[in-house]
Amino acid sequence: MKLSAMLFGVLFSFSAFAGSHFLAARSSTGFALYNPAANDVTLNVNALGMWSYREQDVFTAAGNPTRPHALKGYIVPGKTEGALLVRLSTGQFQVAGTNFQVTIPSHQKIAFVINDDLNSIVGNGFKDNHGELLLKWTTTDNKDVKLNIEEQDFDILD
Repeated sequence: MKLSAMLFGVLFSFSAFAGSHFLAARSSTGFALYNPAANDVTLNVNALGMWSYREQDVFTAAGNPTRPHALKGYIVPGKTEGALLVRLSTGQFQVAGTNFQVTIPSHQKIAFVINDDLNSIVGNGFKDNHGELLLKWTTTDNKDVKLNIEEQDFDILD
């Protein structure tokens, strides 16, 4: 369903479809969004809140700006420590940050997790994390698609 309104001669459109899910910093499994529809769906995602990937300091989904190159042992070495990661349907990861757009192909999924030391090689891994992000999304193309939320396992990229 699409809602439209005219204000001061400007047409505004709003998508009625939206979803949200919390992602805890301590969750090494993160979560995935599966698109069961016959068509691709593009989402605008907003990550709200603060979290930490170590005992001190808290960050937004953009992660630690003073540590832009995570060490070997992190889920994605070379990317920002403590950042929200999205694994695309291709298997590639990207730093999502606080506001981003992503497409989920038909019958595929994307997944979210914090970039941290998965096996406690560098530090305490996920055990010392705290906080959570609320990921809120809307469709860009006004498709009324119900996405399935699933638990997701992650491996380290070399």
